[in-house]
Amino acid sequence: MTNDQIMLILTIICAIADAGLIILAILYERKQRMALAVKQKFLSSYTFKLVLSAIFVGIAIVLKRFSVSIPLFGADNGMRVGLTGVFSAFPAILCGPLFGGLASAILDVVGYFINPTGPYNIIFTLTAFMAGAIRGFIWIFVKRANKKVLATITAVLILSIGILGTVNVINLNNDGLMKGMTASTEEMPEKKDLFEMDEIIKDDGSVTYKVTGVKDEFNGKKLSFSSKLLRDMCSSKGVKSFQKNLATYANLITIVLIVASLVGLLFLVLSFVLAKFVFKGRNDFLNIFVSIITAEAVETTINTEAIIVLYGITLPFILYWIPRITESVLVCVIQGYLIALLYGIYLKLPKSFRERIEY
Repeated sequence: MTNDQIMLILTIICAIADAGLIILAILYERKQRMALAVKQKFLSSYTFKLVLSAIFVGIAIVLKRFSVSIPLFGADNGMRVGLTGVFSAFPAILCGPLFGGLASAILDVVGYFINPTGPYNIIFTLTAFMAGAIRGFIWIFVKRANKKVLATITAVLILSIGILGTVNVINLNNDGLMKGMTASTEEMPEKKDLFEMDEIIKDDGSVTYKVTGVKDEFNGKKLSFSSKLLRDMCSSKGVKSFQKNLATYANLITIVLIVASLVGLLFLVLSFVLAKFVFKGRNDFLNIFVSIITAEAVETTINTEAIIVLYGITLPFILYWIPRITESVLVCVIQGYLIALLYGIYLKLPKSFRERIEY
């Protein structure tokens, strides 16, 4: 199957999924409004939601310029963190799946033309709509879910991330690929230490290398699954950039996972403290986090496959997906906390105002 055929299939699947989400969102909206049996109120509320969603999109577009890059503990690559995702999530949470999808799609298109990073592709707009709609649907089901059950599930997942990072630190240190908690380029092994390679001399006299196999041992020690994963994640990197990328990915599967776990647990505790002393017993962080991370996971997974096809990336899907989903989890923890704070403020607004929005 050619790359064009794969992209066509992905586009059709996303388009069908988006159409289904639109129909479900409209049916749900209609059902809710029919229960009120007030047609004029429905029209007024619908217009109000459009205006409100447009305001949130406008804020998100402005804030898109102010995202910052957080270095990955000594590596040159960074993780982009900003407030765009916070405000782009509110149309889905406050106004419903349809408005959430439309807001995310519009933000994707406008964001591209403001700051293009490559050729425009409609599949990313379709997945943006899908993520926004899914965010709204998940919120419908989890906003009144049992807080203790959500807390338990979230705590287990967050702890699992930290445990995985700790296991990777131990394994990489035992295998000699890493010293201490963080990795630096200078300390990482060269590509010839982990791969069997043939040296090829070109006609112009320059030298290149061809990987012919992998080594399952380093310095006389058999590599653990963590080291093999790290090795394979950097298999497509050049000889000169190999150590730099190895350090980047080593930090990503170790200290970044540990920090993400600690940050998640901290936000989990803070959410309960705020719920008790500020928001009078409410704790919406967990509900919001589940909603946005589910949508983000779907969007990241589809976009990863699209990027691999579009740019001819030779790295296996799972190895390219891991760093992207790890970054998504950490960003969603931070954004979920901020959204919960703003949502708590929203709940303090007059009930007459909120009734015009909530579906």
